[in-house]
Amino acid sequence: MRSHSRLYQVGKSEVDKLAQETGEASHLVVESHGREILLYERFGPEAVGEDLYTRIKGFPRRNLHCSAASKAILAHLEPERRDDILEDYEFISRTPNTITDEETLREEFENVRAKAFARNDEEQIAGVTSRRCTDNSG
Repeated sequence: MRSHSRLYQVGKSEVDKLAQETGEASHLVVESHGREILLYERFGPEAVGEDLYTRIKGFPRRNLHCSAASKAILAHLEPERRDDILEDYEFISRTPNTITDEETLREEFENVRAKAFARNDEEQIAGVTSRRCTDNSG
């Protein structure tokens, strides 16, 4: 199903290009039913964490609170949809840097909207940071 979606078809080449240009991992994700769903990923020659992502491939993850891509998505959802997702959200700590409370995460959304990028500062994998621009500037 993933490979037949329009987003996958359009985004695949952009993800490949980004991974090649940066040498890092690049992911195409969506939010569905309060979970992060990975549609596609590509690992550049300098990427770290490939082993972890390979192990969890195909499993819906509920890590909306600690991935840069998911923070960017949540920050730009309609407030009612975001509130619905966060209503029973379980904040699982993945590393000592993982955001584990709703108030801090909501503050992060304000920063995402103001700065036009989201960060994962070792929140998902110790030693790995990521950034997701939200204004198409790179």
